[in-house]
Amino acid sequence: LSDAEIAIEIDPRNIDADKVKAYAECGVNRVSFGIQDFDQKVMEAVNRPQSYDLDRRAIGLCRESGISKINLDIMYGLPHQTLQTMETCAGQTLSLDPDRIALFGYAHVPWMKKHMRLIQEEALPSTAERLDLFEDTATRFEDAGYIPVGIDHFSRPDDGLTAALRDHRLHRNFQGYTDDNASYLVSFGASAIGNVGDAYVQNLAFLPQYRERVEAGLLPIEKFCVLDESDILRGAIIEDMMCSLSVNPLKIADETGFSDI
Repeated sequence: LSDAEIAIEIDPRNIDADKVKAYAECGVNRVSFGIQDFDQKVMEAVNRPQSYDLDRRAIGLCRESGISKINLDIMYGLPHQTLQTMETCAGQTLSLDPDRIALFGYAHVPWMKKHMRLIQEEALPSTAERLDLFEDTATRFEDAGYIPVGIDHFSRPDDGLTAALRDHRLHRNFQGYTDDNASYLVSFGASAIGNVGDAYVQNLAFLPQYRERVEAGLLPIEKFCVLDESDILRGAIIEDMMCSLSVNPLKIADETGFSDI
């Protein structure tokens, strides 16, 4: 496993030098940071205050420990974001020299996630403003030399994700785009979603229940969905569209052995 990529996602507010050293000693060689934005007004509106200096320090700790592959998750569509604030955010993102950038759109679903009810809806950008925020920020990343990957990722020309895009072996899973071609995705941790053969499984989201189930020696699964032939076909078509931005349904149907088309 000397060539394995071992990646974790880190909240930059919750790490220190000892933790990062332990991650490196365990073989971690890629870290993804959930940045969202650097603007304090924006971050306070979503109850996640964190500064650019804090994020830069966290990334520096990783690089000092030998974890050189850095991914940054940025989000558009958050309350109080404007073209001006996103321009600053893009510049600060680029100054941290990440290998990959994910530019995700914020989905406001307060009926599903109760904590979102605390967000002032009048402060959210309109649909048209969201599109402008994405296009302007994406252009800034591309102008800086990053390669657009799929619908919302950007990677450096020498990154494995760029090579996967070029060689038509790009994949998309629950975490985003990947150059990993493993047929199974095994999930660990509360709320994690896995893809095992012809089924999706999701772990318990409530941590105490998850811990109780694990300590009892039981699988901490809360939901599962077994896929039929048509589900597999639709999934393959959707993945191809998201990775290649084009699709040949008949070709995919033939490859997946779907008989009723």
